[in-house]
Amino acid sequence: MAHKGGVEVLNRSLKDGVTVLLAGDFKQTLPVVPKGTRTDEVKSCLKRSTLWPKINILKLSKNMRVHLGEEKFAGGFADLLLEIGNGDYPSFNEMVTIPENLCTVVTTVQDLISKIYPDIAHIHDKPMEWLCEQHVQYSTYSLQKMTKWGLSMIYC
Repeated sequence: MAHKGGVEVLNRSLKDGVTVLLAGDFKQTLPVVPKGTRTDEVKSCLKRSTLWPKINILKLSKNMRVHLGEEKFAGGFADLLLEIGNGDYPSFNEMVTIPENLCTVVTTVQDLISKIYPDIAHIHDKPMEWLCEQHVQYSTYSLQKMTKWGLSMIYC
């Protein structure tokens, strides 16, 4: 998200009536404030600007990326993300449980690596594009464990 100061400067520069289109999801990110606190970030977001009341918000009602994809659970996952983002999905102690049909649950790092890279023993035969297509969300702690285990599989 843009820092409100940047948008306000653009507004002063374009006082001759130019329409500006800002696109994005305000739920996803706050502007970065170097050495700032969370309060500083919230204060610098566009919603706190004097321009906010003048902004006309248009919402897309259909996620076209979901409909173009071939995965059968993509629509359900997109709906789940919207519910979570809007605060409409049930949570327990601020923790959200994602249904198992929308994710793959593993219990060990080895299982995780096997799911992401099913043929890791032959990784040297794979093109770089294959590696780029594999992805996962992880915590920093898990990344350290996975990297160590994954490298031992590649270089043994």
